[in-house]
Amino acid sequence: MRFEFLSSTPPSPTEGSGTWVAIDGVLRGLQRLGHAARLRPITTRTGFHTFDRWRYNRAVVSDPPDADVVIGVDLDGYRWASRRPPGVGYAVMLKGIIADELRNEGGLVRALLTVQARWERVNVRLAERVIVPSRYSAGVAHEVYDVPRERLAVVPEPIDLAEWRRRFAEAPRRGSRPPTVLCVARMYPRKRLDVLLRAGARLRGRIPGVRVRIVGDGPESARLRALSAGLGLEETVTFLGEISRSALAVEYVGADCFCLPTVQEGFGLGRRGRAHGAPGEPQRSRGAGEGDGESAGER
Repeated sequence: MRFEFLSSTPPSPTEGSGTWVAIDGVLRGLQRLGHAARLRPITTRTGFHTFDRWRYNRAVVSDPPDADVVIGVDLDGYRWASRRPPGVGYAVMLKGIIADELRNEGGLVRALLTVQARWERVNVRLAERVIVPSRYSAGVAHEVYDVPRERLAVVPEPIDLAEWRRRFAEAPRRGSRPPTVLCVARMYPRKRLDVLLRAGARLRGRIPGVRVRIVGDGPESARLRALSAGLGLEETVTFLGEISRSALAVEYVGADCFCLPTVQEGFGLGRRGRAHGAPGEPQRSRGAGEGDGESAGER
């Protein structure tokens, strides 16, 4: 069977975060099962992500998918879906429900996410099936987009353990090193990385030599770097920015703890950290504990 995935999320594990990792895992799995599965990636970027997503979807209409089943990721596919030819299956995978994410944002980010949420609502209403990574996400999709429960399918995020174990085995081990906390995140306000920085300032006085290493970039980058400098964390916190998957494996291997003090995620974070070799410490936020022995109702 021929599958085509539509996604304007940047195709890298740091910039595209968990959304890209999940897409990549599904693609690999389908290919190993003998299906022809490909991604239509975003190829032109201006730095204005909402505009880039609109332009990506306009291009999908101009050059329609050629597949038996098309999978739109989040809002992608919303302009093409109403023109879908008979016989072509269409499903939407919601990785981070935008209408849920914007609740924890403000200012321009919230305004732009509101626009994207409208597109995402259109997309899910045109899909035959809406795939979500957790029971929490299923409940939110039903609440904010009125998706009938019978059209929702909960499929936990795939993690290619064999691939990551290979990368871990190849990653160089550091010798003597200080206690290290790792965070991997796209820098949005809802991730609350300012809380992590303030915690680092407190830990510095309790754990001699403690280090906090942060992978990723985003709208909050400048503010977070300024906060780190204001707290005098130059010797404690390292901002690594966007790094390769191999370099990310090195960071996981060298970490004693994975921490992301987010207020909203679509799936469990403890599972993410443990799958990559580090104990996970997600905050008690919506969706973050699911898959780690906690029910969605506890959120």
